[in-house]
Amino acid sequence: MAKYEIMLLVDGSLDDKAVKSAITDLIKTIDKSKDFKLTDLGLKDMAYQINGQSKAWYLQYNFDCEIPANIAEFRRLALINKAVLRHLIINLEKDYGYRAINNPKKVKVSETKAKKFKERQARFKLEREAKEKAQSELAEIQKETV
Repeated sequence: MAKYEIMLLVDGSLDDKAVKSAITDLIKTIDKSKDFKLTDLGLKDMAYQINGQSKAWYLQYNFDCEIPANIAEFRRLALINKAVLRHLIINLEKDYGYRAINNPKKVKVSETKAKKFKERQARFKLEREAKEKAQSELAEIQKETV
């Protein structure tokens, strides 16, 4: 069973009741899932305008889903619904969640990146020390000549 998180941005010109009525079809496709949790984050200003709107209602859904067709249906309905400005669907187990830290491929990639980062930091440190040493020697030579 996969864990999902969905973030919706709904038209900010609608009032609270209109928002709930506008997304009832969307919720019906996923509320049959286990551990369904809806978090209303409220009306907020957006970083940039979308479809001429500068404010949007932010809604977040967290749930477990066994049927991928429900997610596909949700995506289809979100694209059709004019009140929904944007939506983002994240499979937490594949992208950021439990499996990501236990997936051997992803663990190996992150360990390789960490190793390269440490090597790069060590190389930069040596280069910086060599540069400082050269500058101090140059400063001493300039003092002697003056």
